[in-house]
Amino acid sequence: MIYSGATIVLGLVFPHLEYRYLKDFAHGVTVPVATALFSSIASGMLALTGIVFSLAFVMLQFSRAAYFTPSDFLAQPRSRHLARIGKVHRYLSRFNFKLS
Repeated sequence: MIYSGATIVLGLVFPHLEYRYLKDFAHGVTVPVATALFSSIASGMLALTGIVFSLAFVMLQFSRAAYFTPSDFLAQPRSRHLARIGKVHRYLSRFNFKLS
């Protein structure tokens, strides 16, 4: 939390200090233009990161769908009660396997 707050404060204060005290390194860009430029780059990077992570999760789900779960290879029980429990267990294990 402190790191985030310090980053926001430095991001707002540092361009003003740089513009005032480091005139030898000036690029002809004013503080509002620099702030707008860096905020647009930051928002674009956040959007790109979201797209990359969502594609990674979709690809992970597709790769997991190609494999069977370990419960697929279990022997079928002989009684009806055990068969019902086995079906629920297989459903829950497949569901958890797809989530991981």
